[in-house]
Amino acid sequence: MNIKNIKQLIIPTLVVALSACHKEETMDISPAKFAVGQLITSDTLTGTVKGTLQSGKTYYFRSDIRINKGDTLLMLEGSKLIALGDGKTTATSPQISCSGTFISLGSPNNHNFITVPDNCALPALLVKNGGVPSRPARDGTLIPA
Repeated sequence: MNIKNIKQLIIPTLVVALSACHKEETMDISPAKFAVGQLITSDTLTGTVKGTLQSGKTYYFRSDIRINKGDTLLMLEGSKLIALGDGKTTATSPQISCSGTFISLGSPNNHNFITVPDNCALPALLVKNGGVPSRPARDGTLIPA
């Protein structure tokens, strides 16, 4: 094979390869839309649960709750789930058992919380902040104790 034949093979290959690299592609990505079962309208959860916890609402559970296999519990952004118990024994410390799917869609600007009431929380860790006893806030900043 001579130089002329090699050029005839390489030049068209390069033209095709380089022309394919400069084409612009656009993608439209739609935000995910979730609709899981019924909206949960009661503020107290008990037993087996499934459906959607609404944005901006607070829900409570005093006894264990369970998400069964095949069921889904969805927390929309800005929802709160508060366990009502004293944490002293398993009988007075409600828990969430999940054999199905549990989705929490909090966002950086609209957090979801799964927590206990403030009066049941463990004492905050105190740290010295320029000589002032302080505790960490949820956003990581220090606030006076």
